[in-house]
Amino acid sequence: LRGSLTLRFQIDKNGYLMNPEIVDTTLRAPGLEQKILEKMRRWRDFGKSLDYTGETRYQLTYVFGDSLSAQSFAIYAVH
Repeated sequence: LRGSLTLRFQIDKNGYLMNPEIVDTTLRAPGLEQKILEKMRRWRDFGKSLDYTGETRYQLTYVFGDSLSAQSFAIYAVH
């Protein structure tokens, strides 16, 4: 598996993931991409926010290479 996958999602005040979407991919593996989205929709363990002022959007990029050491990811908040 080689290529990259960029995902965007929001976390609500209860710690639930909302609106996961693929914003860019070079994987050429639509079945895998859909499975990833299905799994993400069940993420519920981010914890409640006590000082919640709105949803926080995140963008996450995974880069896949020939070996485990070549896999990496970056995540940042999108304002």
